[in-house]
Amino acid sequence: MNCPTCNQDVSDLATRLNNAAEWWLAEDLRVGQTLWVAALEDFIEMVARPKEGEYDSYGEGVAEDVFMVVKLGDKHFRKNGWRSSYGGTDWDGECREVKPQPRTITVYDYA
Repeated sequence: MNCPTCNQDVSDLATRLNNAAEWWLAEDLRVGQTLWVAALEDFIEMVARPKEGEYDSYGEGVAEDVFMVVKLGDKHFRKNGWRSSYGGTDWDGECREVKPQPRTITVYDYA
């Protein structure tokens, strides 16, 4: 399948999702919420969202790398971006298919 704008092959689902989704809208979804992606004629579901940013002593956001994971059908995709110190997030990073890998961790709480 070729993109109607740039004629680039976008048969890879991650590439199609990357080009079609409005990532700045998806950023505001809570886990479990969905967003209609008209170009794909399907919904994406938020699986893991960007964590709230940290703030410096002046109350300004700290710049950092962020990501979100969305589900399309039975596949999961991670979209990378970065949050600027001025409070905006740019979702210009890579979008790749990922597979959930459950892990067990040990934390030590006070007795």
